[in-house]
Amino acid sequence: YDASTFYTSHLDISSQYMYATRQAARDDSDQPRGARAWTAKRGEQWVHDCELLFHFLDRDRSQTVELYELLVGMHAYGFELAPQELARRWAASGAPGTPEAGALDLEHFLNFLGQSSKDAGTRAEATHSLADAQVTGLENKGLLGVRPTQ
Repeated sequence: YDASTFYTSHLDISSQYMYATRQAARDDSDQPRGARAWTAKRGEQWVHDCELLFHFLDRDRSQTVELYELLVGMHAYGFELAPQELARRWAASGAPGTPEAGALDLEHFLNFLGQSSKDAGTRAEATHSLADAQVTGLENKGLLGVRPTQ
């Protein structure tokens, strides 16, 4: 790892973070309909944190998170989803296509993250969502079929 690689990586991450911060700070009237429902259910801070995460993961700035972006981001946060859990969450989010051939817009991303395993009927003892585990300090590692990476 040389200084040039480190500097370039730092600039790339800083630029993406600035982009995510600007996008998440937009006026609430721009929110998709689903974001308003999640605001009522989880609160404004949860939706804001998820929006920030969405835009940070959207490396190509396409306003969607493709499977590769999602998996790389989850890995960076220390999570791996079992393939069947990924497919289940994708289908339950209402996103078109399959994880391999589709992308999550913000509304579907919120649905993907907001599902609790209790709602899904798996590992009923876990009551927190994947987003809680990712967004609020990673305190819920190991829940919801999400395995911390080694």
